[in-house]
Amino acid sequence: MGAKESTLNEPGEVPLCVECEGLHTKEEGPTPVPVHSVGLKNYNNSCFVNATIQLLYHTSSFRDCIAKQQERSKDEADGVLPALHKLFASMDESTKKAYGPSTFVARIRELYIYPKDVHQDAHEFLCSMLNSLIDEQRALLKCDAETLAPLQQLIEGSMASKFACIDCESTLSRAESFHHLSLEIEQNTSLV
Repeated sequence: MGAKESTLNEPGEVPLCVECEGLHTKEEGPTPVPVHSVGLKNYNNSCFVNATIQLLYHTSSFRDCIAKQQERSKDEADGVLPALHKLFASMDESTKKAYGPSTFVARIRELYIYPKDVHQDAHEFLCSMLNSLIDEQRALLKCDAETLAPLQQLIEGSMASKFACIDCESTLSRAESFHHLSLEIEQNTSLV
């Protein structure tokens, strides 16, 4: 007798097996552990840092990657990786609605030379910080040119560019890695 397909009537409903009426289990990956929500206080135009940190903190795979890497590198006290790990741990442990990331912000300003009284771009900061984190992981793990660091495996994509000769129409393909994509959005349009 062929397998029958069950249907779901309500969102979140667990289907019953039509063969034996037992409960199906979800075949998805592990359920992410809920993250403690805590805001970040703004210190001298640090909103570009806060927005980036909130985004990364609430991305469980990124948070796990930073925690696992830091466990392997207890000796490494300098750099963005230990500072970010310490900030994430402090946010996890905070019982307040807003945590003051002054130590992290001071370290970031020291490493990236961001003046206190000037607004900065969150996307530029994200790119700089990700590059620093990847460089630190690669050095820590002694990765060769062909080996990707764990964070690279998590955030890096690859796209193929194809070039055609105007004269003979021969083609050349090249794979390029990227950390982010720039999308052109027309004025007065919605992404929703």
